[in-house]
Parts: sequence; structure tokens; C-alpha cells
Amino acid sequence: MAAGFLGQAVKVLIPAEKLLLYLVASGRANRLEELVEEYNRMAPALGLPALTVKMVQNRLAALELYGFIRVRRDRARGVIRRVRIHHRIDSQALVKLLARSLGLAEDS
Repeated sequence: MAAGFLGQAVKVLIPAEKLLLYLVASGRANRLEELVEEYNRMAPALGLPALTVKMVQNRLAALELYGFIRVRRDRARGVIRRVRIHHRIDSQALVKLLARSLGLAEDS
């Protein structure tokens, strides 16, 4: 994706989606339990509310619909197994955009 398009797409995301996308793109978390734990650890510092597992699943569904991520589910139960950035998106550029948008240091 072109950097300009990526920047415009990130602008329309709500802060909770930005933080979840940042966690996936930076490699900090790629499983549902990890995402919930990391999100709820970082959220208070950013002034964001804590999210339940169901709320995180809903936000991930939105990010998947927007084309930012690919979600791998268990076939039998539909449980989220792994979350990855879409292969056409430059993860490093996305991490920089999201860090700037969230007010994070890029190495945190």
C-alpha cells in the first residue's frame, strides 16, 4: 500500500483499533489472549478504556473488514487462532504511523 493511502486509512480508525493494529504490526501480540492482555496493559497510559475479549474480537473483525489484518480461525469453533497484518501492507511503515498517531515512542 502506498504510504499516503495508508496514512489516510489509519486516520479514520478509532483509538482502540489503532492500538490493536499497533500491537499486531509491531509483533507484540498475535493471539487473542495476548492482544487482550497487552491492550489492557497499555490502554490506561493512553487514556483508553479496557476491553473485554468480545470487544477485542469485534474490533479485530472491523480491522479484518477494512483489510488491515488477516485472522486465522479454528474451523470447528470459529475461535481466533492467529492475527497477522495483511501481506500487502508494510508493517514497519504502519508501526511508525500508528506510533505517531497514538503518541507512542516507536521503540516502546
